[in-house]
Amino acid sequence: MAGVVAGQWLTRGIDLIHASNLRSVLAPLKDAARERDLSYNRRVSRLRRIEIAGRAFFITTHFLKTSLPVSATEKDIVLSSIAIARSHRKFLLAAYAVMPTHCHLLFVPETADTYDGAMREIKVRAAKRILADRRQQGPFWQARSFDRIMRNRKEWVETLEYIHWNPVEDGLVKEPGDWPWSSWGAYVPGGAPPIPVDRIELPGDETAPLKF
Repeated sequence: MAGVVAGQWLTRGIDLIHASNLRSVLAPLKDAARERDLSYNRRVSRLRRIEIAGRAFFITTHFLKTSLPVSATEKDIVLSSIAIARSHRKFLLAAYAVMPTHCHLLFVPETADTYDGAMREIKVRAAKRILADRRQQGPFWQARSFDRIMRNRKEWVETLEYIHWNPVEDGLVKEPGDWPWSSWGAYVPGGAPPIPVDRIELPGDETAPLKF
C-alpha cells in the first residue's frame, strides 16, 4: 500500500505531498464542496446512471443536527454498516472517515444500482441500530448526499489527503492516525484500519481519466 515517510504522504508511487502544503491542497477541495463541484443527487438520471459505472466517487453524507452528538460507539456502528454493505454490494472501498457531523467515502460502485443500494443500506442499517439503542424514532441522516466524480489520479490523491486529514483540520486530533474512525491506517506501513480497503491500481499519468 502506501505510507508516511518523514512527514510526507505516499500513495502508490505518486509524488509525495508535504503536510506543510496541505492547506493549499485542502482549500480548493473545501471550496469545491461548497460550490459547483459537488452535486446533490437523490434520483439518478439516465445520463447519471451511465456515468456511474466504473467511476470513483467521493461522497459526503451528514447526520441530522437533531441526531448530534454521535458517540464513539455510534461511529463504530456506522463503520460496521459500511463493512456489511460492502459484503452485500459490489463496490470497491478506497477510503473513509466518520466525522462528528458527517461521513466521507471514496468508493467505486459497479453500477448505478450498486451506488444507490450501497448508500441506502449503509444509512438505513446504521440509523436503525443507533435509533434502537437510543430508544428513538424518526430520521437520523440528512436526506441529501453530496458526491463528486474523481476525474484523474491527481484528484484521487488530493481526496485521500482531504479525507484523512479532515480530523486534523477540524482540530479533533493532532495527527491523522490519532482518529480511530478512518482508513488512514491502510496507507501506513503496519497500520490497521478498522475496515480494510481495496487495492486499486491507478494510471501512471496523474491527468489520465480514471475508469475502472
